[in-house]
Amino acid sequence: MRPNYAAQIRALPDDALEEFVEDWLAQRKKEYHSHELWRGTGDMGRDVTGYVTDRRLEGRWDNFQCKQLSRALSMPSVLVEMGKIFMHSANGEFSLPRAYVFVAPRGVQRAVQSSLAHPEQMRQTFVSQWDDSISAKLIEKQVVSLTPSIKTKIEAFDFKQVSWFDANRLVNDRACMP
Repeated sequence: MRPNYAAQIRALPDDALEEFVEDWLAQRKKEYHSHELWRGTGDMGRDVTGYVTDRRLEGRWDNFQCKQLSRALSMPSVLVEMGKIFMHSANGEFSLPRAYVFVAPRGVQRAVQSSLAHPEQMRQTFVSQWDDSISAKLIEKQVVSLTPSIKTKIEAFDFKQVSWFDANRLVNDRACMP
């Protein structure tokens, strides 16, 4: 009987999922010059980064945000996690990623799937929902206003490059195969 790899991925603790994603990127040598695992508080919305060039965060890079949850990833969580990237990029911490990938072993809720299928609508959702759903959840005990520089980052980002992998998609990816 074939092992159920998807169930094993869903059972991983948070830190082991991040390590799994780092190992997955290490197998994707044609796509990435290098990769990096960021851990814990202060990761600025980055769990694992895949660098396309040796310029790392100053060049083209992809962000992999791991969400090991007991249920599917929700739209409010997507908005807050991506909001961190826009905020920190606007503050000069790094360039915008080329792509943003959610690794959510239990999948995403229908609202997330629908938003990802409508990239321009998702961009508009960020701007319209910033004050109500994002601003107070980016930094503990602070409200982060939608500044012109954050809005510029939202407008510059290619929302067609936001995607997600659940456990089943991961195990079917060539780089994850044993």
